[in-house]
Amino acid sequence: MSSLASFIISFSCPYATSALSNCRLMPATANSFFQFTFTKAGEFLYHCNIHPWRVASVQSSDAFFTGNGFKIGIGSGATWNIATYPRVLLNIDPQTIPLDGTTPVTYNVTIADGQNNNTLISRWFTTAGEPLQLELISFQGNQTTSHGPDFSSTGAYHIQSNFKNGSSYPIDIQIVSVNYKPIENPASVSFELKTT
Repeated sequence: MSSLASFIISFSCPYATSALSNCRLMPATANSFFQFTFTKAGEFLYHCNIHPWRVASVQSSDAFFTGNGFKIGIGSGATWNIATYPRVLLNIDPQTIPLDGTTPVTYNVTIADGQNNNTLISRWFTTAGEPLQLELISFQGNQTTSHGPDFSSTGAYHIQSNFKNGSSYPIDIQIVSVNYKPIENPASVSFELKTT
């Protein structure tokens, strides 16, 4: 099995949290975070120790797309089932640029609506020498917004848009700079995320 995406998990409950499954998520304190790499695909549930009715789940998948020097992990699997999982994490890992965990890498990401070919977002995202993690969030509305990263220079960026079932979303990714220096021949990749 290929390696699975690494996820940043945050907790807003003011009490310790724990996993309901055997994936061995580390306990966290209020408003804390940690990074966890899943070793197998599946759905993993977690809850608040003090308020057990506060539950959530994380879906892990070993699905990925490769092309033009990128490996892109897709947390939902090959297609994104929005009805079941209104959020999906993309782990964009360049294979031709060494990532050292400190040197800034800037990515230009454009996401279009495949049904009407409108651009939903075109934005630069910078990581501290890490793969770029984008969480796509489906919500009702006519504006696309983005924010992040979650924690200083690490963590996922979030893109909210009216992503719909039965659609496709062309995604173009380009690395435009390393250590804030433009790349002469930027690495780029295009793929299509389908929804069900």
